[in-house]
Amino acid sequence: MVAPVFSERYESGEDSVIRCAEFGRGKLVRTMLMAVITVSSIMYWVGIGTHLLVSDMIFGMNTLKESVQVLYTVYSLPALNLLELQIVLALTGWVCCIAITVMATCVSSIMQETSTAMVVSIIMVFLPTFIYMGIGSVSWLLALLPSAAVGLSNNMLYSLVDLRFLKIGGIVFWYPVVLVFFDIIETVVFGIISHFAYIRHQVR
Repeated sequence: MVAPVFSERYESGEDSVIRCAEFGRGKLVRTMLMAVITVSSIMYWVGIGTHLLVSDMIFGMNTLKESVQVLYTVYSLPALNLLELQIVLALTGWVCCIAITVMATCVSSIMQETSTAMVVSIIMVFLPTFIYMGIGSVSWLLALLPSAAVGLSNNMLYSLVDLRFLKIGGIVFWYPVVLVFFDIIETVVFGIISHFAYIRHQVR
């Protein structure tokens, strides 16, 4: 959805006209970023809210009081019940969703063709799953990708209920914290890159 935001305007020539307007550069790209973040956020919260509500109604609201250690594994670090775990997963998933959205917008602001922007964005979304399947464990390379928390086997739920850590020298970092930290940083970095990439884009 986000990948063609800028690239399709480059491809059609519409961008050449928009740039002639008073707010056709800096203010436009900032407005577009806020728009895609808002739309993606609304879609995410409607989707995750519906999913959690249906799941809780099927399995019963009483299960929300159960401990994560009882439901998943006894050596799970978070001292949370299922309701608290759902809230954490929803919030961290939203952070990841925003990071992916801004990443796709950044790709769109750089690429000239819509098809290329879409292919690169799709590859970036699925790349963590392929890396995890290849190496079979978490790594700093995996954590650096904005979609590292939404894979089939490397998602945030498994990261929270399993003992996954990353090390730098003698310092150990809990993997879920690393994922959220990098997603927040990448949201800002990709947003800044999108801003300057669009402003400096040369009309062909």
